[in-house]
Amino acid sequence: MTYSTLLRILLVPCCSLLFPTTVICANDSVKNQIEAHFPFSFRYGGQSFEGIRSAWIITREQNTLPDNRLQRIVTYNDPHTPLSVTAEGIDYPRSSAKEWLVRFENRGSEATEIIDEIRSLHIRLPGSVQDSFLLHFALGDHNSAESFAPQSKTLSAGEKAVFSPRAGRSSDPYLPFFNLQGKEGGLIIAIG
Repeated sequence: MTYSTLLRILLVPCCSLLFPTTVICANDSVKNQIEAHFPFSFRYGGQSFEGIRSAWIITREQNTLPDNRLQRIVTYNDPHTPLSVTAEGIDYPRSSAKEWLVRFENRGSEATEIIDEIRSLHIRLPGSVQDSFLLHFALGDHNSAESFAPQSKTLSAGEKAVFSPRAGRSSDPYLPFFNLQGKEGGLIIAIG
């Protein structure tokens, strides 16, 4: 499952966007994906970031914070355009939680290429094509008796579940908290 943010953007000079995500991992395969690099993705000028990342200028910073937390900051600068993408994360070893914020910033005086298909969380979960996942989530506030009602949805391999807010409210029609349960572990995800 991937969480998709459905929007197309063009960053004008001095503009930035933020996409925060928190994940609690119960699976070593997923932990390894997150520790290898921040698991976000997007397309830039029609090309997948995964395909062009190696050509970008990358700087890394790591700091130890109180309570044995680890802060990691990775900045990707496109060598040909003014786009800078910064992923700033904190690892919480006592709870196996990891959070990150992806920031897109135009550092120049020209508009960037189109940025689309932004996914603040883009990972592959272990399992076979026969395996399914159970996604637990809750409805948001609809000003009705159904507000905040718990929901579950079974996802087969390759099936997508897309959640997006309405009218600028993060909890309408769904709360941005998810529990994805699989045969080999799962994830608890908070977006926003």
